[in-house]
Amino acid sequence: MIDLWNNISLTVVDFLLGWLLRFPTSVAILVVSVGSGAILTLARTFTTDQEKLAIAADDRKRQKELAKEAKARKDKEAAKRHSAVRTQISVTTLNQEWKPLLVSLIPIAMLATWAVERLEFHPPAVDEPVEIVSYVPRRLVGQTMHIVPVDGLEPGSTWIAIIEPGEIMGIPCGEARWELRATQTETAPQKFDLQFRLEDNTLDSSLLLGDRKYATPRRWFPEHEIRIDTELVEVRPFGFVPGIPAIMFPPWLIAYILLVVPSVFLTKKLFGIN
Repeated sequence: MIDLWNNISLTVVDFLLGWLLRFPTSVAILVVSVGSGAILTLARTFTTDQEKLAIAADDRKRQKELAKEAKARKDKEAAKRHSAVRTQISVTTLNQEWKPLLVSLIPIAMLATWAVERLEFHPPAVDEPVEIVSYVPRRLVGQTMHIVPVDGLEPGSTWIAIIEPGEIMGIPCGEARWELRATQTETAPQKFDLQFRLEDNTLDSSLLLGDRKYATPRRWFPEHEIRIDTELVEVRPFGFVPGIPAIMFPPWLIAYILLVVPSVFLTKKLFGIN
């Protein structure tokens, strides 16, 4: 199901926004953020009662002014009363807020999926060595795992890797590592289908070199408790935006959040939307 969703999202958004991959990744993140803000905001025009929201906004503004005047004349009771009325007005409009969020859910989720698969990492160059790591159950430490040899690729040492002790997200596991490099670096892009063999299992992944995009960098095989990662260089939007590894927020997501919030307010102001 996850693969189906990813395929649909990538197909649709690649068609609409694939041209952004010609530009620096920071530009693409900016466009996606502003587009998300526009979707969230413009959806309000047909999912909410704009007249009701406009009246409520005016009433809140007036109650704020009255509360300020009451504080100026040191009438604490009146100030509290006006603040309470302002809060009550806000509560009465809450039922309007879930509708644009619901309508926007699918397009925003598709944009987020596309960003993960297209904007989180720098695509590897055709002449760049790429490290592959497979995380497996710890009981397999000491065994071997191998990649079926692929024409056009060569390993740093061997196609066979010994499973060593490791961890993923703080959880002990076994891990096997390979370094792969293209043998022909004059042509680009190059896509390679990879097959990993472990015990009686064959696991499929892929590697894309020299393109504007990268192949899915994380492949999960929950039935085997295995994850296969392509270790790519993480994008730092605008050259400085960091991630928050403790909560698994990559830099692109931090930049997205920082940009989408003001874009919502700007779109509201630009189009006079409540």
